[in-house]
Amino acid sequence: MKRLKLFNLLLLVAMAWGSVACSNDDDDPSEGMGGGAGAGSLVVEGRTISYNRGYFYRETYGPEPSIELVFSDYDVKTLPNKMVNILTMGVVTNENTLPAGTFPYSNSDEEPNTWFYVETYDFNPAQDSEADSDEELSNPTYFYVSDWNPGYESSNMTVTRNGNYYRIEINDMRLLKDANGDDGVSSDEPKVSGPFVWEGELEDITDWMNGEEYSRSFSQRMSFAKSMHVVK
Repeated sequence: MKRLKLFNLLLLVAMAWGSVACSNDDDDPSEGMGGGAGAGSLVVEGRTISYNRGYFYRETYGPEPSIELVFSDYDVKTLPNKMVNILTMGVVTNENTLPAGTFPYSNSDEEPNTWFYVETYDFNPAQDSEADSDEELSNPTYFYVSDWNPGYESSNMTVTRNGNYYRIEINDMRLLKDANGDDGVSSDEPKVSGPFVWEGELEDITDWMNGEEYSRSFSQRMSFAKSMHVVK
């Protein structure tokens, strides 16, 4: 499955992160302002989680190709030593970029022209890059994943675009909340929901994701968390 690919790749490079991260200790997190510029937000439990960078990459591993979306408030190719926000989700499509249209939610990553799985949390990239196990990862203040329980599916994703300028909207994103702080979400966790919107550009990071550099910046937390729930 697609989620297992990222899980396996991150585990393979985890041992090299500590030495790589040391060279970034003096970097200014504000430098290298990568990512498509824009403004996005998820409103959930009375809080607004904001994003100002949007990315996508083409994923061809698995039964169906997809466009994976990443939204953050930092450059994902850097290792800032502070808590940052990230949200990821996918759209099953044969297109090379995210197409305009209306995409219903699916609990499977095999149904064409649907969107699937969302995961969002905050973490410290610098700390997580040096972690040798999940026990050493930074402690998130929130952690949500898609509610995959039957009858609780999220609403459609609506995408409009003008060139590389997008508006992506999900009026009712239904999520399960990690209530125990263990990065593992079960089907009986508290249910929450809220609207998500992004207006702005999306930077193509496909080449970067397929190279060796991406492992330096994406958190180990993503691999441990996604191993807990594989979209079926």
